[in-house]
Amino acid sequence: MGSLLVSVLAALVFLFMGGIMIRNGRRVWRGGGAVSARTRLVVYSNQTSAGVERAMPVLGAFAMWAAVLVPAVFLAKHGGSISGAARVVAAVSCIGAVGCAWTGIFIIWFNRPKFLVAPHLRSAPGTMTRKRGTSSPR
Repeated sequence: MGSLLVSVLAALVFLFMGGIMIRNGRRVWRGGGAVSARTRLVVYSNQTSAGVERAMPVLGAFAMWAAVLVPAVFLAKHGGSISGAARVVAAVSCIGAVGCAWTGIFIIWFNRPKFLVAPHLRSAPGTMTRKRGTSSPR
C-alpha cells in the first residue's frame, strides 16, 4: 500500500511539473515573455538558464512521460492480470522519457534540433557553443 501511495504522489508531482513547464514553454513559443526569472531561482549560469528556457516544452513532455512511467512500472510489478499491458506502457513511456530527456539536453547544449526551439530563439548559440567561443554554423 505504501509503494502505491508513493507511485501516485510521484505521478502527480510529475504531472504538475509538466503542466507548468508546458505552460511556460507555450509562453516562450509565443514570444510573450521569458521565464528566465523563474529558471534563475535554481542555481544556473545565464547561458544554462537560456538553454532551459529554450528546452522548456521538451522538458515538460519529459515530465508527462515520467508521470505515465511511474504508475506503469508499479502496475507492471504488482498489477496481476494487467501486468503485461503495463509492461508495454512502461516500455513505451520509458523510451519517450529518455528521448525527451536527451532532446532537452541537446537543446540546452547545442540548440538543436531547431524545429523544437521557438522560432525567435533558433539563432541563439547553445550552452556548449558559448563555452567554446564560437557560434553555431546554422
